[in-house]
Formats: sequence, C-alpha cells, structure tokens
Amino acid sequence: MGMLLLVHRWYAYIEEETMISIVDDALNEKNDPEPERYYDWMLWKMRQEKKQQPRVMTQEEIYKQTIADMQHEIHTLQLRVKELNDAVLQLQERKNG
Repeated sequence: MGMLLLVHRWYAYIEEETMISIVDDALNEKNDPEPERYYDWMLWKMRQEKKQQPRVMTQEEIYKQTIADMQHEIHTLQLRVKELNDAVLQLQERKNG
C-alpha cells in the first residue's frame, strides 16, 4: 500500500509541474510585449524565435510527459468509477426502499 501511495504522489507531482509549465508559458506569451530599446528588443526577438522552433524533448522529458498523461487518465477513470459506484448505490436503494 505504501508503494502505491508513493507512486500516486509522484504522478500528482509530475502532473502539477506540467500544468505549472503550461500556465507559465501562456502567461509569458501574454506578458511579453515588444520592447523599445535595441538590446531589449534583440533579447525579445531571440525569445520569439526560440518559441517558433520545434521543441526537442529529452528522453526524461518524454517519460515525464507520458507519466503526466497516464496520471490524467487514471484520475479521469477514478472519477468515472466513483460516478458509477454512486449510480449503483442509488439503484440498490431504490430496489430495497
């Protein structure tokens, strides 16, 4: 049971880090206006070009993304199981009551 809890916490951590990264990226895109000064503009332009380049993921990043995707699926399935269990309990109460 302890190992399952540890794995669940690890998946939750990976999923949280992924979501934070996605939110940070979205905020940076909105809060990154074109600057007026030359050197600031050059740095800004480099950031814009870097965003347009295809991202190459390392093996570790691929594993982390896969784990986060699996955790999301597990969470969705757990919610569905709870929903179905509640429906079964309601039907049993109707049958008995």
